[in-house]
Amino acid sequence: MWKIREKDQSFDYSKAYDDKSTSFSLQIFHGGKFSKSPNMKYKDGEITFIDDVSLYDITLRMLDEMVKRIGYPCDMEFFYQFKEPYVCLDLGLKSLKGDDDFDGLCKKVREGYKVIEIYVEKKKKNDEHSSDDIVDKNNPMHEINEVVDMGNFHGCVRNGRESESESESEDLEVDHDNFDSQSDEETTVLKRAGNIVRSKRKRKTISVDASVNPFYIGQLIESSSMRWSNHIHLYQEERFIY
Repeated sequence: MWKIREKDQSFDYSKAYDDKSTSFSLQIFHGGKFSKSPNMKYKDGEITFIDDVSLYDITLRMLDEMVKRIGYPCDMEFFYQFKEPYVCLDLGLKSLKGDDDFDGLCKKVREGYKVIEIYVEKKKKNDEHSSDDIVDKNNPMHEINEVVDMGNFHGCVRNGRESESESESEDLEVDHDNFDSQSDEETTVLKRAGNIVRSKRKRKTISVDASVNPFYIGQLIESSSMRWSNHIHLYQEERFIY
């Protein structure tokens, strides 16, 4: 059974734990506060030693009982941190928030360490904020209650979507009446589709400067002489091939 060591009482760890490989002592730091990193220190606190702690019994509930036996009120809640041996406070602190977090502590005891440092921080009951939360007093955060008018925003979004939908519908609209498969057996589906595309492009380019809509593949040539020249060119190419 663990017990609180009296102040200024001498204690021989080798003799006390010579045949107790699973027993150890806790060096509990309490009542103080941590300085800022780097070179973190625990200031204005007290140290209490608790001996004959069993490796198999250590839990959060046991730590709560120990701290209350030291003299803290029963209506307080506590945060506990275990420090790895021979590691500075900046890097060695490990939070003990659940019983599973004691694995690292128990590992050190099995490795032969007989004194384990525990740092205690207290909070009032029902306080939801952990003392691990760091608040920079030199740069406080202010809550902003500014109201943003979203009316214009929604209007712009709607207008943008409507204009986009109109442009898409204009580009994708197809007259399905021209796809009557029974109307002309000699006309293929591909040719009919090409006629539809060329007719729609023709309507778009009426009364528009040629510099705005330059030549593109599949464009309908308005001049009959140009069409005739094109036919002659194709005829000559076919003769050359054959």
